[in-house]
Formats: sequence, structure tokens, C-alpha cells
Amino acid sequence: ANWTETGITDLTKYQNKARLYGGSTDQAAVISLKPTTTSVDEGEEGKVKLLYDLVYNKENENETAVGIDGGDVTAEDGPRHRIAGMAVDVKRGSSLDVGVLIDIEARQRCSIECWYHPPDIIQDEIVLMRRSQNTDDFHDLSPFCCASENDWTLWELVLLPTGQLQFCTSGGSSITTGEDDDSNKGDDSGHNRRRESLGNMSDDDESNSKNTPEKTGYCRMNRWNHVCLVLNSREQGTLEDCSVMVLMKGVDVASSLVPINV
Repeated sequence: ANWTETGITDLTKYQNKARLYGGSTDQAAVISLKPTTTSVDEGEEGKVKLLYDLVYNKENENETAVGIDGGDVTAEDGPRHRIAGMAVDVKRGSSLDVGVLIDIEARQRCSIECWYHPPDIIQDEIVLMRRSQNTDDFHDLSPFCCASENDWTLWELVLLPTGQLQFCTSGGSSITTGEDDDSNKGDDSGHNRRRESLGNMSDDDESNSKNTPEKTGYCRMNRWNHVCLVLNSREQGTLEDCSVMVLMKGVDVASSLVPINV
């Protein structure tokens, strides 16, 4: 059996398992695992396993993939309607049940980080990470890996066509990197708030110390970028309130107090 059938188990004693959806179908393989091209330190040779990247393959207009409810989705329908991603089933009270909507103080703060490598041009927003509310009715986690299906989403971090990152919550708030502090006070427009494309940074922009990605909150296209999301619900007014901070290359580029509703 391979990773498309059995999933991927973490290295801790808790043995959390991630499953990938969209990597093995009767039609097109939307995602695949390939040896990493990042500069992440892999550790001492021979003592650790090779690191892999989760790669979203370029769409072919003549191929179809699986969409929500098992229907066929073509390239013309757009990537947001395809099932493609990695999902982890987080049981209530498990080692990964941290950050939000929990009344145990030791579990009320967490950080999530990843490296991502966007293409030169982004036509639509890309979901980098999200947490969804699952119920016993959902034994199949694949619907949570469809970007357009956010009915169960508690929060998500997306990459916009502008190169900015945006954090949205089920409470109707959103914060966006690369904006002034006044615009990141918990906007009420929720998941419907998406920026129009303002163009991407060029290589020349990087020479300007006042317009570097880590200071303006813009990612670099066709290059590796690092993001860390910090969620803290300690000492907040209610259980639903959460302090959110988005860091790019270790620099705080957006933060606010937001509501997360069930």
C-alpha cells in the first residue's frame, strides 16, 4: 500500500494520521508527493527520512478530476471546485485539539507553520490551511479539501491573487497582510471578502528595504515562502474570541482579535 491508500502518520507517539485527497483517481492526479526543493534542514543523513513537498499539478484542459459529491470537474470549472489537499481528523481532546474553542488553558494557544511555493500568476485564492468542524456524519474528509466548500470552516488562511495572505473566520471577521492596522480590526465581511488583483511583486521590488515581503505582507511568487499562524484564546472575553497573528519570515505582518463561532 502507498500513501494514497494508507495516509501519512506523524513521527510522534500520538501517531496522528494525515490523508491526501486528489492524488489517486480514475481520472487525473491533482496532487502528488515529490522530494522537497526547499532549503529546510533535513537533519543528519541516514537518520531521518527524505522530506517531501505536496505538489498541486498543473491542470490539463482535457482531463477531469473528482469534485464534491463525486461529480466530474474539468479545468474550465476552476481549481476551487476540485477535491485536492491534505486533511487530518482531529478528535476532541486529542493532541492536536488546540488553539480555539477549548476551555483547557494549556491548549488555548498554538502555532501552525508551513512553506509554500506559489506559481508566477494566481488566478484565484489558494487555501493554505483551514480548520473545519467535523461531525460523526462526515467519515469521509474529502469535502474539507475542496476550497469552495467552506460551510463547515471555523477559520482559514488563504493566499490572494495579490500575493497577500488573508485570515477569515466563521464569526465573519477577516484580517489581511500588507494593510494598515486600522483595516485589520476584525472586518465583518467574512469569507466573501477577497481582494482584486493589484499585481505581484517583481524581483526589483526586493531591492527596496521598505517594500520587502516580510514588511509589506506580500509573498514572493515562484519562490518558497514561510508563514506562521499563531492562535491564542487565553484570557479572552469569551470562549469564541481568539487573538490571531500572521508572521511571514518571523515578522508580524497582521494581527487582530477575532470571533470564531460554531
